[in-house]
Amino acid sequence: MYFPSPLRSGATRNFYANNVAFRCDAFERHRYEPLDGVYRAHCQVMGLRMQAEGVAVVYAPHAHTEHRLPDSRGEVLILRWLRGGDSVDLTPYLVHAYMPDWLQWLGRSGPIGPLCVMVVRLGYSLRALNHQHLPPLHGLRRLTAMTFVVALSLLDTAGAVIRGCGLSFGRASARHSEALSYHRNLD
Repeated sequence: MYFPSPLRSGATRNFYANNVAFRCDAFERHRYEPLDGVYRAHCQVMGLRMQAEGVAVVYAPHAHTEHRLPDSRGEVLILRWLRGGDSVDLTPYLVHAYMPDWLQWLGRSGPIGPLCVMVVRLGYSLRALNHQHLPPLHGLRRLTAMTFVVALSLLDTAGAVIRGCGLSFGRASARHSEALSYHRNLD
């Protein structure tokens, strides 16, 4: 899911680490920053910093990468749990970038801010169906896609709320980038 940038027509506010290419000088100036205990939100933080500095990220709708899928349903659960938990670390950056001063407390609100992020993300995810340069979905296929989006969002939200309450179980593998089987060293 991509969000249009106010910086330029055809630009995006966000990107994903495995779907982006940088000019060397741009990457040198805006590198990923370390985020301890975060599984996969570094690119979102970098995108927010680039936007704040006026750097437009061009969205190329026909540029696609292939993504390895998790090897099991259990790994899908782990992936969604970790991504939901990452929203706790991402929330302060989002609040700082988009919320007025009187709502800045949401960035340090325990589970409340991340829950708000998850609700907004669900709305955008559902709205993105049929608007992401893919063939349109209608009828039962659209209903199935919406059900799938809601189910994944509920898993993400569970990870966000639990982590927002200060519990971090299931995150040790994320710190070592070994959460899923395809992250592990096979040697």
